[in-house]
Amino acid sequence: MVIRIIEESFRPALRNWPVVVVDVVLVLAYIFLFLLMVGLPFVVLLGGAVGFDASELRQLPRVLEDVGQLIGENILGAFTVVSAFLLYIVVISTVALFAFGSTLGVITRSVTDPDYRFSLSLFLSEGRRLFWRIMWLSLFLGLLFILVFAGLGLVGALWVMSTGLAFSMKTGLGYFLGTFLTLLGLSLAFVVFLLAWAVSTWAMVILLVKDTRSVDAFTEAVSFIRKNPRSILFFLGLSAIYVGAVIGVSMLTVPFQILPVVGLVVGIPAQIFSYLCNRFFGIMLFAALVRYFLEITGPVPGTDDPPNVPDEPSHTLPSSGEQGPGEPPSSL
Repeated sequence: MVIRIIEESFRPALRNWPVVVVDVVLVLAYIFLFLLMVGLPFVVLLGGAVGFDASELRQLPRVLEDVGQLIGENILGAFTVVSAFLLYIVVISTVALFAFGSTLGVITRSVTDPDYRFSLSLFLSEGRRLFWRIMWLSLFLGLLFILVFAGLGLVGALWVMSTGLAFSMKTGLGYFLGTFLTLLGLSLAFVVFLLAWAVSTWAMVILLVKDTRSVDAFTEAVSFIRKNPRSILFFLGLSAIYVGAVIGVSMLTVPFQILPVVGLVVGIPAQIFSYLCNRFFGIMLFAALVRYFLEITGPVPGTDDPPNVPDEPSHTLPSSGEQGPGEPPSSL
């Protein structure tokens, strides 16, 4: 089943290959914005400290070693750099969240509608439609993760005290209990992390497929996992395949990067190729999750799927005393 769904998710991902190009363009835009919004004010701040004379650039390492003195001598410039950096974080976070919603939206539409084709206008419309829902779901899940890991931290502290007490016995039984409790605690924490990760992913899938609210998507994800425990194994299996594919592509590009002379020329294109492959594998992963969810839950309300009605009317045998079609009247 996993192989079949992966094969079926390849076509929606391939039809939306421009999404990968858009993502690469956005990464280049992030770099340009960083140089413009953060790098330029920082250069101006350093220029005020060492001067714009090229002969004074020898003082740059000394100035960078004493950042506190640099900030103290030019508080306004340091405040400008910090404000520009915070503004940069807000801008790229907003753009990245918009692009994330647009990408998942067009992939979901491509899976549910085989005739769907990528277009920039639909890509932007999906981003506008899903921006706030994905933002609220991300905030809700982030708060949930904080609470979960805070609870794990408290339990972990008590667990460490218990294991420390066991190791302090300095006996074979004490070392056994300490090692056992340590491994058990790490295993439980890892299981909780995997469950939280699976619930978050399926909540995102349900939010996009059913077009529901953020909290409702989370509750439906919990119900979906409880009714279909194999969905966790399916998600973990896909994640393992994705990680393996990413590592495989990275290993293919490493030999080109370590070559003495060719590596300088081929290294950057190899990195770009690896990044494109990773993004394409991520699109296939989400398409496979949407496909699996639709196969488990059936047609989604609001889609154009025709009702499941028989093609021909059923025929029943006439009961005694009734006249069948094309039969002469019975004579008694």
